Amino acid sequence: MRGVALLVLLGGMGLGPCTSEKELRAAEAKRDALLASTRPKSDFWPEVERKGTAVKAEKAATAELAKETAQNQALAQEIAGLEQRAGDARSQHAAADTALAGAKAELERARAERARRDETLAGFASRQRAGGPS
Repeated sequence: MRGVALLVLLGGMGLGPCTSEKELRAAEAKRDALLASTRPKSDFWPEVERKGTAVKAEKAATAELAKETAQNQALAQEIAGLEQRAGDARSQHAAADTALAGAKAELERARAERARRDETLAGFASRQRAGGPS
């Protein structure tokens, strides 16, 4: 039953056995047209291999790009951390400079006070030697 249905189906589609010379030529013309519109295996498989190689190379390049991007992001984070540390060091340096300037000013004030007191003491000493009032 299946065999009969298949023959009827193929016959209706024009794919069944040819019974006349005219049908045979028409079938050969269809076959020739189909073969003319397709590539031979010798052309097809090298193209498939070329495309497969290109896809593999693209996947490798994509993986390499992802790796490089991850490394760049890690370096960017490291740079940001180092810049933060450098900024903190600059702030500490500025604070130390301010403290140093304050200490130097205090030292100069203390030296001036000492010189003034030395002058006062020298004046007292010279008056005592002279026998004058203290």
